[in-house]
Amino acid sequence: MSERKWVHINLPKDYVSEARINSKTGYEFYTCTIPKNVQYDGQILGGYRFTANIIDDPIDWAKKNKDGTYERNPDAKYWDVIVPNTDIMLTRTEKIGGEYKVVDNAKVNASDLSKAIKEAYREFKSEQKTKDAKLTDKLGIEGTLAEENLKRDKFAADNLRIGDIVLYVNTEPWGGPGDIGIKGGIVRDINVESGRCKIHGQFFDEKVPLHYVLGKQNLSIEEKHYGYENVEVFIEENNKLANHYIREVNLKASREEKMKERLTEDKPNKRRRGR
Repeated sequence: MSERKWVHINLPKDYVSEARINSKTGYEFYTCTIPKNVQYDGQILGGYRFTANIIDDPIDWAKKNKDGTYERNPDAKYWDVIVPNTDIMLTRTEKIGGEYKVVDNAKVNASDLSKAIKEAYREFKSEQKTKDAKLTDKLGIEGTLAEENLKRDKFAADNLRIGDIVLYVNTEPWGGPGDIGIKGGIVRDINVESGRCKIHGQFFDEKVPLHYVLGKQNLSIEEKHYGYENVEVFIEENNKLANHYIREVNLKASREEKMKERLTEDKPNKRRRGR
């Protein structure tokens, strides 16, 4: 069997930059950052970066076309980074004097890197399963957090109506960075398929996971939940879970800001997939 010409490396979308143009060749390229828990041959590769000319949505192996090809999944949370099956030069940069400079290099075969990333992902999922079990006890929920979220997604989808006044965890800061908490707003749209809804808060619309909706106003109910009167609570009041959602939003914002800082050393062009 002949050796594969191309190697497919799966990376979370946050770890792949917007497309840039090489000023010398005129070709576009993407800067790819290796997740922190990846290592190969005893060397930690997390944080190292490499460039690729081709990315695409990953193949959906469950959807086969009549011509024998497979469809790709545009809703996946990761990119299929396609590189030649040869050695890849990796670089690690640090911010020195206000700009990023290369402080170390490494070389690894593309196939070996792909395997190392897959192995790191398997280990991450195993560790995540253990964390989920501990989190279940901490939050006072039955089943995993993912199962709780799905249960709340379904409950919200069944009980929300456009125009409802709701209590929810906001995903966009209202008064500046860190202004995340339990807020009030009006439901503008509900998308059951994506598991999200659009809520108009005090200043603007924001897209919110359905499980972030904690309850809705019901003047016929004389109950107080999450510090508010006349609230028809969704499933049950769980302040520990609500605080966890708030931490989720803040952590996501912090992570995105750090990644944006690393991946936007120069102004990116609009993303286009290389071919």
